[in-house]
Amino acid sequence: MKRTAVALALCCPGLLAAQACRVDASPLPFGNYAPARRDATVVRGDIGIRCSASAGSDTAASVVVRIGGEIQRRLRGPGSDGLHYALFQDAALLRPWWGGASAAVSLRAGTQRETAVLVPVYARIGAGQWLQPGAYSDALDVQVEF
Repeated sequence: MKRTAVALALCCPGLLAAQACRVDASPLPFGNYAPARRDATVVRGDIGIRCSASAGSDTAASVVVRIGGEIQRRLRGPGSDGLHYALFQDAALLRPWWGGASAAVSLRAGTQRETAVLVPVYARIGAGQWLQPGAYSDALDVQVEF
């Protein structure tokens, strides 16, 4: 991230001056997992990117979002139990987030003072994983480049 900011400052000083961006990520709403269900559980979370433009600028920003890690992830829980899940970029679950996969979106401030975009993150938990009851969690490494 630091290298990206430095490279942008060297090649395009107006871009950094014209926009200030904020990134927010919502937790994936897994809820209570029911191992007896026959089909997978699929949920959606979002990475929100909001950029503010300076007055009078007509700046477009290209934003690249990457989520690191393996295609098969684990929510860690009590003891050595782990609830396996995978992350995807699309509702059809065809484009996984893994191994440096990225999504590019464009933000164009135009005459608006602020512009925002949501980047969806879909998660799929396979059925039939019998685990100890308890709280399960995982952390994602999300990189956003402006």
